[in-house]
Amino acid sequence: MKTIKRVLVLPLNYDHVQHGMIDGFRQVFGGDNVDVFDYMCAATRPLGPMTRTVAAVNLDFVAAVSAIKPDLVFMQLQETTVIDAASIHAARLASPDTCFVHWTGDYQPMISEYLTAICQATDVTFASSVGQLPAFIDAGAPCAHYMQIGLDWSDDVLGSPVWEPPFRTPDVVFCGNHYANGPWLTGTAQRLADIRALVAAGIDVGVVGQGWPGDIPVVGSCAVKQQHHVYTRAKVALSINHENGV
Repeated sequence: MKTIKRVLVLPLNYDHVQHGMIDGFRQVFGGDNVDVFDYMCAATRPLGPMTRTVAAVNLDFVAAVSAIKPDLVFMQLQETTVIDAASIHAARLASPDTCFVHWTGDYQPMISEYLTAICQATDVTFASSVGQLPAFIDAGAPCAHYMQIGLDWSDDVLGSPVWEPPFRTPDVVFCGNHYANGPWLTGTAQRLADIRALVAAGIDVGVVGQGWPGDIPVVGSCAVKQQHHVYTRAKVALSINHENGV
């Protein structure tokens, strides 16, 4: 079994930086042994549009692997379609002893063409939904294992930086958006039914999110890393997934 000492991490820095993922790897392997390749270019765009072309990012990725030759490349790619399978294959040729893995915490009803190519190009597929693992195997992943979603200690646990919601937080709160164009998301109907049932029962309930029908009590919106400050002000926080049968 190969000993892992040097790691290259590709966090999905989309609307927030994945501090927890980066810090977690550095705590395990040591700060000097963990390099970060920000394929969403958050360092220069500050979480706005990418400042480099997708083609340039892929060339940079291959060059980074070739220069570092890490023991492990850990990627959170999901449906970004930025890092492509061809570049992973090129990186494998440049560093043949490196283990390439990818992880997704985003449930989809089927494995997309993009993720099919990614899981075929990597050594291991990790997913946060146990019921989805057979689908990745069917898509050609050499192996697929469960890895639960983590958290960012400072943002999600400590609530740093401090943020004051500009709305009143009800006793019962649900943070999430309504996706009317996603009938395949069985949780969409369940979200509506549950909120409406609580309203009908006279419960002080409210939704923090966007896209909801007019009869749903939407109290406001917040960023992902501001949810801590909403939850800590409520008595009950609801969790209703998009897909509850997996």
